[in-house]
Amino acid sequence: MPTIKDIAKAAGVSHGTVSNVLNNRGNVSSRKIELVEQAALKMGYNINRSAKQLRKGTSDEIDILIPDNEISRYRDLSSTISRYAEETGFSYNLYISEGVPLKEKEIIKRLLSAKAHAIVIISCLNKDDDFYANLNFGDTRFVFAERRVNCGSNPFSFYSYDPVTIGENIASYIRGNEFHNIVYFSSRKIYSFENDIYQVLLQNFNNPDYVITEYSCDTNLNIQTAFSIVFSEYDCDVIVTTSKEKAEILSRIIELSRNGKKFEIITLTSSEILHHSPFAECELDYRNFGRQIVQSLQQGRENTEHITAAQPLSNRRQGSVQKTAAITIASIRGKSSDALSHISRLIEASTGIRVHIIPYEYSTLFNLLKEKKLDKGIDLIRIDMAWINSFAEELFMPLDAADFDFTPIFNSFIEGIDDAYSKVQGRRYTFPFDPSILLLFYRKDLFENAINSRLFYEQYRSELAPPDDFYQYNRIASFFTKAVNARSETTYGTTSTLSSPQSIACQFLPIYYSLGGTLFNKETLFLNADILKKAMEINLEILDHSQFSNESFWSDSIRRFASGDAAMSITFSNRTSNLINSKVSNVLGMYDFKTLPGEEQMIGGGVLGISRTSDNTAAVYQFLEKFYSEKMSILFAYLCGSSSSRYVYENEAVSTLYPWMKFVQRNLKKGKRRFSIDNYNELDFEYSLGSALNLLFHKQISLDECVYSIMTKLPSPGSSR
Repeated sequence: MPTIKDIAKAAGVSHGTVSNVLNNRGNVSSRKIELVEQAALKMGYNINRSAKQLRKGTSDEIDILIPDNEISRYRDLSSTISRYAEETGFSYNLYISEGVPLKEKEIIKRLLSAKAHAIVIISCLNKDDDFYANLNFGDTRFVFAERRVNCGSNPFSFYSYDPVTIGENIASYIRGNEFHNIVYFSSRKIYSFENDIYQVLLQNFNNPDYVITEYSCDTNLNIQTAFSIVFSEYDCDVIVTTSKEKAEILSRIIELSRNGKKFEIITLTSSEILHHSPFAECELDYRNFGRQIVQSLQQGRENTEHITAAQPLSNRRQGSVQKTAAITIASIRGKSSDALSHISRLIEASTGIRVHIIPYEYSTLFNLLKEKKLDKGIDLIRIDMAWINSFAEELFMPLDAADFDFTPIFNSFIEGIDDAYSKVQGRRYTFPFDPSILLLFYRKDLFENAINSRLFYEQYRSELAPPDDFYQYNRIASFFTKAVNARSETTYGTTSTLSSPQSIACQFLPIYYSLGGTLFNKETLFLNADILKKAMEINLEILDHSQFSNESFWSDSIRRFASGDAAMSITFSNRTSNLINSKVSNVLGMYDFKTLPGEEQMIGGGVLGISRTSDNTAAVYQFLEKFYSEKMSILFAYLCGSSSSRYVYENEAVSTLYPWMKFVQRNLKKGKRRFSIDNYNELDFEYSLGSALNLLFHKQISLDECVYSIMTKLPSPGSSR
């Protein structure tokens, strides 16, 4: 690894200049930054990536050692550690022991000599081997997962699912299905995890009515051992395997051999978003362990032990389902309505309830509801959460008046969203559907670019960083607009959404709030005219550096950002799925997100209500019960990037795909949108505000005329558009 002195010599600059570049200090000219970056690149290093290592002379490495990369839960663990390691400033290396104890020992000795920060291990050593007990761990943190080893007096951390609850759950399933001849097919029982499960099964079936036969092998002998099981003279009626890979090999051999044998297969498996399986499964979420491990290492916690109880087995086999009923859902068109359509097909397969979804454009559905022209044959309606006060009481069945108990559904939601997404004057009418908040997305590659940082400093004498207020936001938007700065890598500094009065109002209000503006004077709707005017001036400047059209909606705004045309974009989190689609996103791995400038949150998204005219309420209840179940909630979130379910925010697969999801959960209850004063209607207000601003933005009225229009046309109490 080159030293600071090496790079300074190659670049023809001083040691202090290189140090300033590495520390991202603003007192280096853009030309010298270029020289330092070019010198580092020629020496084989990306300076942004290696700066921390060069400053310290060492690297913060998390090394993970697993016996086998074929087992899906081990891959889940390593890939999650990799992702979180990169996010928290650690480097990462993966090693495979191939289940060979000698190889594991050699790798560990090598990593210790290199003084790795931490080593995460799923060991293939005999649980009684004293190798780790005789090592000097030094300053290296040791973290063991799944299998216990003897560490003597050395400090270590341990993460595992509880083999006792796994064994008890499997035993309960076997008894419930009246199986008696049991095969246990595992990795070698010298490993604590596999052996502990086996011992629990022995204890549960220690009587003459049950017979347990045990097979064990390393992964590379799975096929040979599976053949021995399938073609043995022993007739079993259930096989318990410790990995999905073992179960699938057994199933394929049975299918190919057509020997007429039939038996149930129970298996441990990694937690997955969607898969079809003929097996009874005990799902283990090792992605969650990966996140916990890196966070523990980052926080410096020592000697922690995390034993997680396993959930009851999931039997995914489905029998034939009779067609029972049909329901119709009206919805605003978008990614979440597409996801609802896909989920509905799965619900139909398992319940027999046929679902017909009618998608409407945002303004079309709004006008149909306003004019009371929506088809009377609708059973469920998905509306914007800001429409609740305007339409809920007349449109939806009060949930406390239904003949069904919705308590389990509401208990599955995250905290802090019930009032904003369900209630009118304290009474529940709707279910949260795809709650969201406004987020600022920005190109971190542009913000972290040393040359951009220097040019920005030379122009504004301040650091280039994600903005904390809208004045900074406009300054940065101007800097990244090519018409203003010819060296900008983006055409526009940001994006804007002008498709409807509501969207215009939602973009404007965070600016107004950030300046200290409020909406009510005691119990009366009233805005501060001076702050209103300042917020308009800021918004007009934003438009000067924005890419937009009069038809652009939130999804269009984020699509432009994803294309690479803009350095920043403010949009609702439930409209952001294009960011992860490589077909339309040119900024994968290059963006980050934060709260809005000024830290004021605006909430949005939709709600789902039962139409008062529905005559299929029993089928609707069954549909809702299934839709809001843990499995369907996670799948829905995976498809569209939004959910009201607490199960979703505990799922690492969803968080990996949409890294802003947990951020949304933390901030939803802080958001503003619904009015707390019942006799005012927020939809009327947003429409009136947005309509006046739209005239201003299109230069049809002046600033003072816009302020006057807003102040004199504020909705009166009890009005309804």
